[in-house]
Amino acid sequence: MPTIWRRLRVKTTDEPSSSFAVELKKGKSKLFRSLQAFRAPRSRWFFALCVIAPALVASTAFAASSTVASDKRARQLQRILDRVKERLGLDYPVTLELVPKNSHLISVETVRGPERKFLVKVEARMLELLGADELEAALAHELGHVWVFTHHPYLQTEQLANDVAMRVVSRDALTRVYDKVWKAGAEKGDLATFLGPDPATAGNAGGTGKQQE
Repeated sequence: MPTIWRRLRVKTTDEPSSSFAVELKKGKSKLFRSLQAFRAPRSRWFFALCVIAPALVASTAFAASSTVASDKRARQLQRILDRVKERLGLDYPVTLELVPKNSHLISVETVRGPERKFLVKVEARMLELLGADELEAALAHELGHVWVFTHHPYLQTEQLANDVAMRVVSRDALTRVYDKVWKAGAEKGDLATFLGPDPATAGNAGGTGKQQE
C-alpha cells in the first residue's frame, strides 16, 4: 500500500491528470487567452474613463455656465426692450429670445395664439457686435415694426419703423447699427430709404437755397 500511494503521489505531482491542466500551465489554454484578452481591454477602458470623465464633467460645467450667462444677457436685453416699449406706449406683450443663428441678426415676428403677442429674436453675436446705445436702437427699430403693425398694418416699411424708433433713439445710433449689421453679412439696403431724409442735412440745404435766392 505505501508503494502504490507513493506512485500515485508522484503521478499527481509530476504528471497532470489532463491535457487541459498542461495547456493551462503553459499559458496556451483558450480560456487563459480569453481571460488575457478580456483583461487588457478592460484596463484600457478604465484608463480611457479616467481621462475622459473629467473632460466630460468640465464640458458639462462649461455648457451650464454658458447657459446661465446667456440667460442673464437675455434678461438684460429684455429689460432694455421693456423700457423702450414703455416709452413708445406699446401695451402688447413683446418677448425677447437670444438665438444662436438669425439670418437677419435681429428680427420680430408675431406669436400665434388668441392674444396678440410678439417675439424679438436676437442672434447672440449681436451682443459683441453692437454697443449699448446701438443695441437699444436695434430693439427700438424692431419695436417700431410692432408699433406700425398694431396701428397701420398695411403700411409696414423700414422707414416707418425707423420713424417710430427715432422718437426714443438717435438717428446716428441707427446709422451705426445698419453699418455694422451689413458688414456682418445681413442683406444690405439703401440707408437714405430706410432712415428717410436727414433733418440736419435738409435744413442746411434749405438755408443754402435761401442764400442763393
